[in-house]
Amino acid sequence: MTVGPTENRREWESSTPERNAELVAAANKNIAVLESLKTGEISDVEAAGLFTSFEKPVDETKGKGSTTKGLPTTYNKAAADALIEKELLDALGFMPNAKIKSEFAKGLNAFLKAYGSRSGSVSSGTGSTVSSSITGASVDVYVKQFVAEVVRDSLKANPNIKFGGKVGDTVTVLSKYSADMGIFKTAGEIARNAIDVAAGNVRQEDLVTRYRKDAQALYANFAPRLAEDASLTVRDLANPYIQMMADTFEDVADNIKLTDDTIQKAVNDAKGIMSLGNFRTMLRNDSRFGTTSGAKREAAQLATSMISSMGF
Repeated sequence: MTVGPTENRREWESSTPERNAELVAAANKNIAVLESLKTGEISDVEAAGLFTSFEKPVDETKGKGSTTKGLPTTYNKAAADALIEKELLDALGFMPNAKIKSEFAKGLNAFLKAYGSRSGSVSSGTGSTVSSSITGASVDVYVKQFVAEVVRDSLKANPNIKFGGKVGDTVTVLSKYSADMGIFKTAGEIARNAIDVAAGNVRQEDLVTRYRKDAQALYANFAPRLAEDASLTVRDLANPYIQMMADTFEDVADNIKLTDDTIQKAVNDAKGIMSLGNFRTMLRNDSRFGTTSGAKREAAQLATSMISSMGF
């Protein structure tokens, strides 16, 4: 997204507090109608006469602007600002700056002029004309794509950026699920998946299903159980090995990842799942065990036993 210049006042904007209040009221009304349309509370037809359009410069002496049938062909500045403020706050957890607002307003109006709804007359084929309302692309389509572009630009500027809002929630959910399923997803890949969700290209539930299928393909030993019970994760099934490893190495289970080579050898070997007994032996033969207090205590006890057996 190319960020535009600082916004300038448009010809139809008034400098009077009264007119500004009217614009804000109209913007809030547009947002309320848009929300009702998005949630399905009203249909496109019902919304037709509820939007206020400011396609033409407002004549201060002749009222508050024109209304159109169908979705608005343009958004006034207050409506565009209110829309992007709400959407970015919901999606990312922060408010847009002046440059983002300016770019959004220009892009939204260009989008609506090209693809938005319009009304007019068409020939009926019998010599008469009938009115026709043509519903074009939804405003929601442009908003989602714009928000996704903001995410992409933000990630380019700072790959380690932490998003709030719905995008941040999506990243958190996908990151935890991929870790619990033991699949190799980079932070960048998960961020791109979250962008696709924000843009409306894919649903979060579909990504979870995709991750689950990846895990079933990767963990052939657990695949039947994963297919049988959708609530199970690979971590659930590998938990006895994770806990044993944590206890043996005197660590916390949460610190042990499924992608750890030791865990992989136990649960993801081509020969099958290792028995817990063999796994315990493998852990105790690991050099990491030798540095634990348990190993040192056992060594001391063994030395004491040997000295005792020698009569000392």
